[in-house]
Amino acid sequence: MKVIDLFSGVGGMSLGFKNQGAKIIMAIEKDKDIAYSYQKNHKETIVINEDITKIKIETVFEEYKNKIDVVIGGPP
Repeated sequence: MKVIDLFSGVGGMSLGFKNQGAKIIMAIEKDKDIAYSYQKNHKETIVINEDITKIKIETVFEEYKNKIDVVIGGPP
């Protein structure tokens, strides 16, 4: 199962899914320090440190179209 984590925080939800066999492909976290912690906790995951409302969806997600099984998130 391939997953994208939105509003990822430091990666608690990602860890839960990873523990169940999922592969976390990408995470998006706005806060710089929290995104840094996420990257330390999940070295194999692409982390985008950006405000989700400002990313170019077509560019960021294009290569993952029809390849992601689950989108998770913990919006504030």
